[in-house]
Amino acid sequence: MREGDKLAGHVFISYVREDSRQVDRLQRVLEAAGVPVWRDTADLWPGEDWRAEIRHAITSNALVFLACFSQASLGRDKSYQNEELTLAIEQLRLRRPDEPWLVPVRLDECDVPDRDIGGGRTLASIQRADLYGENFDEGAGRLVRTVSRILRKQAPEASTDPEGAPSLQEPRRTEAARGIHAVGTADQSASVMNAALPGVKRPQSGFAVTIPTAHTRWISCVAFSPDGTILASGGQDCRIRLWDVRTCDNRLKPIDRLPMVFSVAFSPDGATLAAGGRDSRIRLYDVSNGKKIRTFVYRPLTSFSGNIWAVAFSPDGLILASTGSGGIRVWEVGTGRHTTTLSRYPANSVAFSPDGTVLASGGPHGTVQIWDMKTGQSIATLTGHTKAVTSVVFSPDGAVLASGGDRTVRVWEVGASNNILTFNGIHGDSFLERVRSIAFSPNGRLLAAAGDKTIRLWDVETGRNIATLNGHTDAVQSIAFSPEGALLASGGGDKTIRLWNI
Repeated sequence: MREGDKLAGHVFISYVREDSRQVDRLQRVLEAAGVPVWRDTADLWPGEDWRAEIRHAITSNALVFLACFSQASLGRDKSYQNEELTLAIEQLRLRRPDEPWLVPVRLDECDVPDRDIGGGRTLASIQRADLYGENFDEGAGRLVRTVSRILRKQAPEASTDPEGAPSLQEPRRTEAARGIHAVGTADQSASVMNAALPGVKRPQSGFAVTIPTAHTRWISCVAFSPDGTILASGGQDCRIRLWDVRTCDNRLKPIDRLPMVFSVAFSPDGATLAAGGRDSRIRLYDVSNGKKIRTFVYRPLTSFSGNIWAVAFSPDGLILASTGSGGIRVWEVGTGRHTTTLSRYPANSVAFSPDGTVLASGGPHGTVQIWDMKTGQSIATLTGHTKAVTSVVFSPDGAVLASGGDRTVRVWEVGASNNILTFNGIHGDSFLERVRSIAFSPNGRLLAAAGDKTIRLWDVETGRNIATLNGHTDAVQSIAFSPEGALLASGGGDKTIRLWNI
């Protein structure tokens, strides 16, 4: 691929566990060429319905399906790969025969299964790629070129923004050049760009500015800087982007290249950005120039210490909490030293109380744990959710804690650990039916939640659903209020960022 080429969609890799090491190598080759990859080890989160997620990844977003075969895979009577192949063949039969989509890959000297794919054809009749022995480099090169052609051909639009080392990017001068879309009237569009600035008339509630194709894959996380001037976003396209909230310009070229980004967080002074992703590392960046400051490495406690799902700075900025496949850990920001392991078991989210004395974590089994930061011990377990808790957040005054995960948002009285409010109705026609992200407004009066294609707003005092924000075309993965509360940012599966006036 030429520098600057970007691809929409992703490559789905189907394989058996015995071939993980070879598939890791294949994935590195593809991602080094800018080809986005979907794998169960990286794209499935704790508590998710893996069958539904894999079905969606194959039937909705996979623009190329790589079926990896080996003597190990053919020697198994039962495997999840068989189920994936069945789905893939169903999709292949819906496509034109002259449009390549399913590519057999041999990982050793084996036969490609002679499975019927319709039209008198079999899997063995499709030209394969051989990735083993001395053939690996040649086969991998041909495969990358083939996949790139398929993705470029099928992608409706491909962004051509250059991707390079972090450096300042010249601002684009017009809304057309920036690619900003406004949901509302032209007059509203003019005023919403300055909605967060003092003295500017704000447009009507619910109006949104959209940054289309903000990332080339799902947007996993969004976060405002403490002064509200910058919005950080991370995605499964392995990129972190910093946006000027006032102009919606991408302030820097994409920061670094990570193996997917699941979480970003600003330090309390706004000078540092922490990011967690798929490779057991937490990276700290200088917000002013995008340069990497420090890397925290998860030393494996188990064989599953791979993904970092969430990161959070303490209110004083001295420590950082993180959670992932390797458990919940605490780090010294200044030195990068790992000081405490609160739990060896994974959680999906973490949040500090406003005074920094306790940390909340949401787990895969429907529970919320409250941790004393002085002792490192769990002091409360909150139960009530029926599925994984994917998001936790304290109110600005620290009096209550909100958690979301199944189709509900629950509000807890922190001191007594009582469930004082339950908000229902987070579901829609999207394949994602649970709550994925929640956020309190800075004044603590509103609670926002997202999980399907909508964002719901509740009045915390009355428990009344006061608004539903529509506009995203795929599941909303992350939301965040601006520090002054005038804007709500959202990002998700449709690869767009929206800034809503609240």
